Amino acid sequence: MTFHDVIVVGAGPSGCAAALGFAKSGLSVCVLEAEPHRGMRFGIEWLHPTAIELLAELGLDIRKEASLGRGWALLPEDGSEALLFPYPRGSDAAALPQEVLMSRLRRALGAHPRITYLEGARAVQQEGVRLRFAQRVKSFPEEIEELRGDLIVGASGRSGNRWSPESPSPPAPCSRLVAIRLNTDQKLPFEGFYHIVLGGLGPLVFYRLDSQSIRILIDVPLAFPLPREGTRLREAMLEEAYRSMLPLSLRPLFREALLSGNYEVTMNAVRAREWPRVAGRPNQVAWIGDALGVQHPLSALGLVLALGDARALWRGEGLGARMRASRVPEMIAIALYEAFADSSPSTAAIRSSVIRMLRTHHRRRLRIMSLVSGQNQSRADFARTAIAMLLHGGRDLLRWGIRTGRIDEVPEIATEIAGRLGWLAGGTFRLTQALPVKNHQEAPFGPALRASRPSGEVLGLGLATPLEIDLESQIETTATRLLALQRPNGAIRSQFTLRAEAIAIYLGAMRALSAPVPPETRAHLRTFIEMNLDRLRVLPPTARLLLYIGARWLGIEAEDSRLVPLRVQARFPPWVLTIFAASGLIDWQILEPKLPGFFFSPSSSPLAEKAGALLKQMRFQAPPCPITQKIRKEIEGLLDLSPTQLRLVPSLPSREAISLELANIDQKLFQSIGWADGILLALALRAIAPSDPLLNRVAPSLCLDAPQGPSFPLVFESELRESAIALIALSTLPIPYRHRFASSIDRLALFLRDFLEPSKESGQTLNKSLKALCLLALLNARSIEMHEAEKLLESIFFDEKDAFAPDFFSRLFTPTSSFLEGWHLLGPLGQTDEWLFVSVAGLGQAIECFPELRPKLLPLLERGLALLRGKEKPMGNWPVGGHRLFGTMLGIYALRSASCPPHDSAIRRACASVHSMQESDGSWAIQEGSSPLADTAYALLALLLGEDFDLSAIERAFRFMLGTIEEAAEIPALFPGLGWGQSAFDLKMAWLWALSLFAKRKSN
Repeated sequence: MTFHDVIVVGAGPSGCAAALGFAKSGLSVCVLEAEPHRGMRFGIEWLHPTAIELLAELGLDIRKEASLGRGWALLPEDGSEALLFPYPRGSDAAALPQEVLMSRLRRALGAHPRITYLEGARAVQQEGVRLRFAQRVKSFPEEIEELRGDLIVGASGRSGNRWSPESPSPPAPCSRLVAIRLNTDQKLPFEGFYHIVLGGLGPLVFYRLDSQSIRILIDVPLAFPLPREGTRLREAMLEEAYRSMLPLSLRPLFREALLSGNYEVTMNAVRAREWPRVAGRPNQVAWIGDALGVQHPLSALGLVLALGDARALWRGEGLGARMRASRVPEMIAIALYEAFADSSPSTAAIRSSVIRMLRTHHRRRLRIMSLVSGQNQSRADFARTAIAMLLHGGRDLLRWGIRTGRIDEVPEIATEIAGRLGWLAGGTFRLTQALPVKNHQEAPFGPALRASRPSGEVLGLGLATPLEIDLESQIETTATRLLALQRPNGAIRSQFTLRAEAIAIYLGAMRALSAPVPPETRAHLRTFIEMNLDRLRVLPPTARLLLYIGARWLGIEAEDSRLVPLRVQARFPPWVLTIFAASGLIDWQILEPKLPGFFFSPSSSPLAEKAGALLKQMRFQAPPCPITQKIRKEIEGLLDLSPTQLRLVPSLPSREAISLELANIDQKLFQSIGWADGILLALALRAIAPSDPLLNRVAPSLCLDAPQGPSFPLVFESELRESAIALIALSTLPIPYRHRFASSIDRLALFLRDFLEPSKESGQTLNKSLKALCLLALLNARSIEMHEAEKLLESIFFDEKDAFAPDFFSRLFTPTSSFLEGWHLLGPLGQTDEWLFVSVAGLGQAIECFPELRPKLLPLLERGLALLRGKEKPMGNWPVGGHRLFGTMLGIYALRSASCPPHDSAIRRACASVHSMQESDGSWAIQEGSSPLADTAYALLALLLGEDFDLSAIERAFRFMLGTIEEAAEIPALFPGLGWGQSAFDLKMAWLWALSLFAKRKSN
């Protein structure tokens, strides 16, 4: 047995530094290194000024052979000007290859007379002050020997501590690191700076390594499906995901390095520093470097901490002093990783605000770099700087919420800020674990490491079973069901445009109009309801109560057991309450808290607003009838009449003026507006002119009998809308299915082209908004020639004198006739924001299909993209009619159609917002009255369009859909919701689209 004063296990940077320090103080040291060539692989190669000083103290001056660094250059995700963080004056960093640093350190070990350096010596077992190790020799594979020392130093890295029974717990993986070395002398945007690029799937770092090479570091989320080594797929995916984050001059070299395999992949991990009970005392084991705690390498603070641990140990500093000295670098490593890598909406909003603030605070940037480099270890300075930035971000968000009226989104972000403030205060001023968790086994990550858990796989949950899905059968079945709605003229139109819940609205309107319901229509409606009464679990409360009212008006007895689940408390939109009040189902007095003054739906057409206001002003109500009185008593207490966010009609004309305007409407007007607005106008006309012969023609048109049953018609524009959206979904089908359904797709495209023909009256009178949607569909299907597309683009975008004026888009989406854009029960593309999305997508598709049009269309597309990005909320979504998932899906689709890459900051924020709303069963249900099936379909579609790499979330969503879609698909009309995009048609469309994208992704 050999005795040494100190035994060091591991000859990495911390182990070498500890050995040299102890030997410098006169002690004998033995260093064991099991894998001497492992340390020559990629490691920390950017040395902060503090690390350089620590090495110089050991007699190693590396400045002459290193590239000096001046600071950090942060390239924000929004593409704005880079933000420079220089080191304090008089201090520089150094960058040099890992093998150069390790060679210098190990040569110093071998040259020191008091150090015994054993290569190939693997520590096996530690018992008190004794350490057994296996030594490779020539005559035998391994030979077990034993050492004894006063102190055993564990410097064997984050995963080599099994030799000690008191070794710290293993670190938890948080991401992967891809390290690439480019052999080039090309100039960088900011020479001498450590470039950090944000906005991708993970942050990307590049810097000058030496005069002839550049180092690139890529942080790859664990949810990124990185294929196994040796396949071109891995290189292709890395290039596609990260190439646009690099300067143009480096992209070809980046591709070449990937294809040649000139890169390394390693696992990033985090673990709080687990201090031993005693340190610096003889006859004990002390841990240093990565064996003590692991941080993400993004901050390059690992070497500062490792060398600092070694110096504190050989100097004999107390445990408390070392904990105080290492606390700031450790917390900075955690905070920086979260700030740079976390794509959650709250962190992105805070990050954007902080970057704006730092642009004007040069002194604060200097203070940040003094903390990052380890030169300033003041916990008070760190806490003061971090808290100031968080509070600044919170203040900006609060001002934004007040200014935009979106104050309801601020509390969620404020909660995040409060959690971070608590973590900062606790971790900085109390010497406890840096990670704010109570149970490391159950919660490996705390609030300050939210970026470390991008999916269930990271937390060890994994996927219960592999996803099994017959994509061919699902695609064919869904496409067949969608095309079953195709009419002889090639158009797609839902059988029940407004779903079964609209039965109650129709019957209420007919009662208010004092118009009889045809017996055959009544019989069809009652049969339909009775057939579907037992299929209730897909219905939200609003739809259930409406279905109950309709069933009772059709003569189904209240005692029927199937009606019991329908009697639930629900909330109706104001226009539905107005119709029911006119029918006598609700008293106007009850609606006073709901409709104070002259308020109405925020999305109604002006003419419908006037009609509703007139009905309320006159308190028009149909004569009472026994069945209506019974239903009134039965639903008493079930209507939620709490005030809602409504828009004030600023200047309501007199009753006489409204009456005169309504008296001038004709049958053609009723045919050109939405079904709901048509009912309100008919009721207003009934109130002021009960004998008008027009009413005799309007009432029968509210419900049409067809061979397959009655349907509630919208305007012809609804047929165009559904046909256009169906063509977009069918255009995404994989090639074999497009060939199988080619005739139906061609007929559908021919219908749209024929209707858009400029020489026809329909094409001339069609509003620009609907033209943009139809053009987008034809471009997706590649079913339009360039000269045809150019004419349509001219008529939509370029017939204005000042087409690029700031308010062009707002004027573009303002209908020429106020009533053309009336509020529809299911018209999710009837709002200004949606038409902005459609137009941006259409312009992007036009440029892709016809590059010759790029010079003309690109300025308009850039303007549209700027407006679209400006409408994205800080939480990363675009609400449409209150439906965040539907609008977010449209926003991602528009950005992708405009050739924005998957790592675009707006797309990544939107995908993160979608993730934050997913339920544990894989579904989404974001609001009362919406369907989990429809919400999940839209969320799934959003993630697939955004090429999100969290496969576990996508597969959990597919499991939920596969478990429930068949039942819903068999109910084409009885599908829930009075909300946006909640019809059976919309479900089929979104589900087919998602299946097609998923099939293409799997095939790729």
